[in-house]
Amino acid sequence: MNMATGNVILNGKLLASGGKYSGRREPTNELLGLETKTMLTKLPKYLYGHCAVQVDEAQLMILGGFHGLYRRETLIYNLETHAWTDGPPMLDERYGFGCTKVKVGQKEYILAAGGTMNEPRDKSVEYLDVSAIDSGWIRGHDLPRKNRYLTEN
Repeated sequence: MNMATGNVILNGKLLASGGKYSGRREPTNELLGLETKTMLTKLPKYLYGHCAVQVDEAQLMILGGFHGLYRRETLIYNLETHAWTDGPPMLDERYGFGCTKVKVGQKEYILAAGGTMNEPRDKSVEYLDVSAIDSGWIRGHDLPRKNRYLTEN
C-alpha cells in the first residue's frame, strides 16, 4: 500500500514519486505504464505529502512534502540526464497540498495551493513563472476556504 505520493502524467505514463509504503522508507521514483514499470533515479530524500508537476518536455518538479519536517524546498528532475537539482524554495512549507501548471495568455505558471498544517497557510496560494524559474515564487490571493491533505488518497 502506498499513499501521499507525488504523481504526474509524463508521456502517457504515471510518475509516482516518494510516498508512504507499507514497511518501506526509501525514496522511490517509478514511471508506470499499463504494462510497464520503469525505475527512475531515486528522489534525493524520502518524501511524502509532496506534489509533482511537469515543468516542460525535459523536466519535472517535486514540491514540498514531509521529510522530518514540513518542506518548502523544490527539486527539479531532468528526464534526459536523470539528474536532480534544487529548484527555488516556495514561500510556505506545504504538505498534502495541490499543484498544477497553467497557461495564462502566452505564459505558463506552476501553482501551489493549500496544504500545510498551519493556519492561515492552509488557504495560501503561490505561483512560479515557468519562463523565469530563478525569479522565485510569488504570493497569490488566498483560497476562500482551507484545503488540506489533497495528496492523501
